[in-house]
This record gives sequence, C-alpha cells and structure tokens, in this order.
Amino acid sequence: IKQVEPICLSDEFQPEIIVKVSVACEAMCLWVQAMRKYYYVSKEVEPKRRQLAAAEAELKAAMDSKQEAEAKLDAVTKKVAALEAALKEAVDKMASLEEQVARATVQLSNADKLIGGLGGEAKSWEEQVAQLSVQLN
Repeated sequence: IKQVEPICLSDEFQPEIIVKVSVACEAMCLWVQAMRKYYYVSKEVEPKRRQLAAAEAELKAAMDSKQEAEAKLDAVTKKVAALEAALKEAVDKMASLEEQVARATVQLSNADKLIGGLGGEAKSWEEQVAQLSVQLN
C-alpha cells in the first residue's frame, strides 16, 4: 500500500483518463483502487471485528450463566411446588384430625351425660333389688 499510495493519489491514475490509453490498464486501475479501498476499510473494520468477537464471547458466557440460573430456578420452583403439596396434605390431615377430635369430644360429653344419667338409675335399681330381696326372704 505504501508503494501504491502515491500512484493512486495521482490525478492521472483515474479510470476515466486511463481508459483513453488502454482498456486493459483501466481494469488494472480499477482493481488497484479497489484493493486500496479494501485495505483501508479492512483496517477500520478489523478492530470492530475483534470487539464483536469479544462481545459475542461475553454474550455466550452471559447466556450460559443465564441458562444455569434458569435451571437452578426451575429446580427450586419444583422443590417449592413439592413442599407446597406436602403442606397442603399436612393441613388437610390436620383438619381431618381436628374434626375427629371434635367428634370424640362430643361423644365423650354425651357418654359423661349418659353415665351421669345412669348413675341415678343405679341407685334406683339398687333400691329395687334391696326391696325385692327383702320380699323374697
């Protein structure tokens, strides 16, 4: 490029001027100018390509990290769902047991009333047995 640069900057090295002398040289002139332009564009684009590669590597690392975090979140979500199901089961069982306790309490209360009521009957029966025993003897 250093050797071609002075020639390319010359006013005489223009395709419109060279075509008057030689059509083949015009093609060569166009090619040289295109290569010169490619060199400068490439020189400008190369750092951007490196930045792009670095950014893509960073993005890949971030995406990998994100996927890992999502996998952990999924595992935790499943664990929470399992714990919530176990909690619901335990709460349902507790409600059932509380209902059984309430029924048992009512039954005990009724049994106490019945026993209390029959306690008075026991005296009455004992008196009748005593009277009948006296009458039989």
